[in-house]
This record gives sequence, C-alpha cells and structure tokens, in this order.
Amino acid sequence: MIILRLPMILLLVLAIMTGCSTIQDRNPEQAKNSSGKEISNKGISVKKLFLREAPLIKSKTPVQAVLHQMEWVLSDHSKVVPLNKDILWSVTFGDQGVVAVKVPKTKPVLYNILNLENEKGKWVINGINECPVDNNLLEINSFGDPLLIDSKDKQMLWAYGDKKRVVVIGKSPEKPFIQPPGIKSITVKGYKFFVGKISTNESLLYYFDSENMIWISGNISESEIIRLAKELQSPDSPIEFD
Repeated sequence: MIILRLPMILLLVLAIMTGCSTIQDRNPEQAKNSSGKEISNKGISVKKLFLREAPLIKSKTPVQAVLHQMEWVLSDHSKVVPLNKDILWSVTFGDQGVVAVKVPKTKPVLYNILNLENEKGKWVINGINECPVDNNLLEINSFGDPLLIDSKDKQMLWAYGDKKRVVVIGKSPEKPFIQPPGIKSITVKGYKFFVGKISTNESLLYYFDSENMIWISGNISESEIIRLAKELQSPDSPIEFD
C-alpha cells in the first residue's frame, strides 16, 4: 500500500511506485510457449515520472493540468506526455479533483490516478497513484486494498482497471460543491444516491454518510455504477470506510 503526498516544486522526479500494483512483467522476461521454445515477453514500463511547472493559463482545469504537468520516462528510454486521447475521465468536487489517465506506450496497459487541488485558480497535481489492472468482471471484490489512505485529509481511494475501463471509489469529508449537470437522486437501501452521466463516457454516483462523501466514478454506464453502489452497501463488501 502506498501513501503519497507530493510537494509541488519546479521539477520532481519520482522513482516508479511499487507495492500497490497488480501489473505483471515490469522487466523484460523470457517465457516458453507450448512447444517449449523461449519467446520474448518484453514489456514497456515506467521508470521515472516528472511533474513539470505549467503556467496558470495551462492549468485552469484538472485535465489541462495533467496534460501540461505530467511526463514519464519509460523502460525503452523514451519520454512520453499525455494527450487528450489518454484522459479516460475526470471528476471535480469543489477544490479537489481526480483524473484517470492512461500512460502512453506502456505494455501491458498502465493507468495513473491523479489527485489535484485548486490553488488560487490553478490546478496542481498533489498525489499520484498507480492503478491496479485486472481482466476479471467488474464487481466490488475487484477493488482490493485501498490505493490511497490520507489520514491528514481523511481521504481514501480504491481503484479497478482493465484494458478499457478505470473505476475509482473514493471517500472524503463532506464539503460544498456545485452538483454536475445531469445528476438525479434515487433512493437505494435507505441511502439517497446522486447519480448520472457527467460526460459521454463517464458516470458518477455519490452519497453522504456520517459527514463523509462516498463517490464512484469511471467510464462505465449508469446502470453499472448503481450496481456497484448496491454491492458497496452489502454486508459482504470488502471495502471499509473506517
């Protein structure tokens, strides 16, 4: 498990994070096929990442900040930056934001979950987490251990990713924010859920519990996100918000 808070400086170099990822084959390996012959199973992984300073004009939204502040150095020695096509989704609650981004060129696929904060109108990245990737069915048991536990800000994140989807479950203190367009309220198991499509590819669901906001976001359908919320309420759910 990784706990990560990042100070913003002009240039920050991070060693690749380990411990929370389920991604395999980080280093080139040799494997054998059914005939017993060795075959190449080389992957491309992240070796370093940089946070670049970006002006206010290029950091007015969480997505803008990610596009202009992130840079990765890969194991093939190439340097890559995110493009619009690499942004899977983003969600904003007041002065806090979360962006899911695909790291270009990596094999197998690799996602980063980025925490951002609005500082006097400028969005800055203050937390980076590597999303576990799996190919199992999307269910509450897919999320495993927390990706982030921030005792200072009382935040927790769980994440699931496959080749096309990234879904994040978050817990944070309840705070005022503007409700996104397209959100409606429904009642499930005594909880008032706020749910809807906030973009073509992204659904959002959130509810309030004991002065905390619990939220789910990802590039999945509205029905899928409601199903996950119901599973989250089950006594058998592995996710605990304490």
